[in-house]
Amino acid sequence: MDKIRGMKNNKAILYTMLVAFCFFYTGSAYMSQMYLLTDYYSDEMVDLITSGLNYFLQAAGILLFIFGIRKSSRFFRKKNTFILLLLIGIPIMACMLLIKNGPAIVIFGSLFNLLVGLYFGYYLCMLSAFVKPGDIGKSYGFSYAVASVGTYFLTLIDGSRFLTSDSAVFVYIMFALFTIMTVYYGEDIPILPPDEIFTSNKGVESSTDTVPAEIDPSSSPEHIATVKRTFRWLTIFILIMSFVSSVGSGLYLSLPGTSNVNFTLARAFYAVGLICAGFIIDKSRQLGELITLASLTYPLIATTILFHSKNGTLAVCLSYLFIGFVAVYRVVAFSDLKKDSACLLPFAAFGLMLSRIVDVVVMVVFYFVTVPLIAQLLVSTAVYSILLVLFVYYMLNKLPKAEPVVEESEESILARFAKKYNLTAREAEILGCIKDGLSDNEISEKYFISKSTVRFHISNLLKKTECSSRVDAVRKMQTEK
Repeated sequence: MDKIRGMKNNKAILYTMLVAFCFFYTGSAYMSQMYLLTDYYSDEMVDLITSGLNYFLQAAGILLFIFGIRKSSRFFRKKNTFILLLLIGIPIMACMLLIKNGPAIVIFGSLFNLLVGLYFGYYLCMLSAFVKPGDIGKSYGFSYAVASVGTYFLTLIDGSRFLTSDSAVFVYIMFALFTIMTVYYGEDIPILPPDEIFTSNKGVESSTDTVPAEIDPSSSPEHIATVKRTFRWLTIFILIMSFVSSVGSGLYLSLPGTSNVNFTLARAFYAVGLICAGFIIDKSRQLGELITLASLTYPLIATTILFHSKNGTLAVCLSYLFIGFVAVYRVVAFSDLKKDSACLLPFAAFGLMLSRIVDVVVMVVFYFVTVPLIAQLLVSTAVYSILLVLFVYYMLNKLPKAEPVVEESEESILARFAKKYNLTAREAEILGCIKDGLSDNEISEKYFISKSTVRFHISNLLKKTECSSRVDAVRKMQTEK
């Protein structure tokens, strides 16, 4: 049992490192592009490019990942495809930062941010597939916090000048290589089961080289209808939450009280908020939802404080603390859907994509239209009120909540399966080794038996379970109730 628990912890650590390395690499490169653009464009145009065009392309990249893995599963779910995309991104990132020309920075930055969207899709899908539901919030919150703080530390090296120097490119390449190495030691995204939710078995390819982590427990019309309803509600919630958060942040950050804010300290609060959100949301999804919902009122409070303040450092720091809950919840909410239907696994980054789209819309509107402060306050309050009503309705109707489930241990699953098919103790042990990926040679060394004896036991367990291959036996063990 300790071995099984250790294996799960190792997976959580591996994919936490993956998110941290990849986000540090892409987030820092994003900051470098932003600083470089200030030499060629006005502050307003830089905001439009970085928070408008780049976010739009990131959302497009996430959609491209979802479409690709659902239509060409055999290619897109492979970790080698992710590695290939990371390798393609390195020279594009280098051109973005080394060619000192405004249009070139925008063009290569656009290509890079499209790839960043694909990266989001991959690492959040892997996090959702291989980390236990009760650990996803902690894993994502911690990795995002570490990467965010790491990006800040780069600004301490000779100020922002380091981020615009050629030396920064070598740091980013190093972390891109760390990301590639982490992906290499990971696994392919599991084979997806038939997609009953959207396409009715279209576009799903099967293979026998990987055992799926989970298979849909039900394909009944009632189950499908419930999952569809949950998906729609989550989409509505995340869209409205993102709108309130985006408009609210724009409210207080545009006030005079933020002119002397210590954003270094604010970033530290953001990291704390991410980590706290991860632990709380994993502990109780419902409590996490309530705190996330309550946190959306804070921008209105911060606006009131900053309107009469000359230095709103504390107000902004608390705001960043609460934003951490929104950032974690929008990822965990859609990651949880794969428990109800494994075909929704590629949608792990869907919440992030929705928030990016909302940020783009809000940015474009505010760029072209001057909206009075009072109007922004009224709209934010009205939209938040709608969100509150929808949330109460959601709770009263007891729609399925994304609560962490108590998973049956792998040890008990194996014991139950062995009892059902009358496997001997040795046959059960060898089946467990096959599930863990051990070769015949490794099994023989582990139990001090010959390879021919190992194959004899495997032949017997395949006959007893009526399976044609080892992969089929493991799949049968994992999916039978």
